[in-house]
Amino acid sequence: MDANRQVDDDDILTPSLTAHDDAVGFDRPWNPNYLVLVGAFFGVIPMGILLAENFKRLGRPQAYAPLLTFAFVAGVALAALAGYAHAYGIPGLYVAGSVDHRRGLRTANMLLAVGVGLAIAHRQRRRWEIHTGHGGGSAPLLKHALGAIVAGVAVQLMVALPFAISASGGASPAGSPP
Repeated sequence: MDANRQVDDDDILTPSLTAHDDAVGFDRPWNPNYLVLVGAFFGVIPMGILLAENFKRLGRPQAYAPLLTFAFVAGVALAALAGYAHAYGIPGLYVAGSVDHRRGLRTANMLLAVGVGLAIAHRQRRRWEIHTGHGGGSAPLLKHALGAIVAGVAVQLMVALPFAISASGGASPAGSPP
């Protein structure tokens, strides 16, 4: 503390907590750091589902829809890119049917999930600490995580599979888009 600064008694009596620091509205949330691990292994859609649900559990339901929308849009875009790259290649980047593009796009999905997940987990961490500071525990995660993983894989397959089917069905010459 600066020696020249006078301490005002009002500073001591001024509340340091805000309306966002209340301990009301919690419904056994999950530790947000664990949800980022789901993203690291299974991608942006499962992680987004779980982090969005965790916002509701942390008493911030208004963040649910925007985060869920972002996760699905990002996941669908990555799945479409992966399906297109596998079926037709991307000139200058990937040869159609090569293994390299799958590894690269899978890595991009995981990096996006971890980067976005860490930023969102940071926004949830304060509420999580308030919850645990008041003696709150976390809900079991396994069942919800498995459901989110299945949903994420299903969405990605529904987006990427049509590219593979159209490429193998002879709809267009190999290496050229439909």
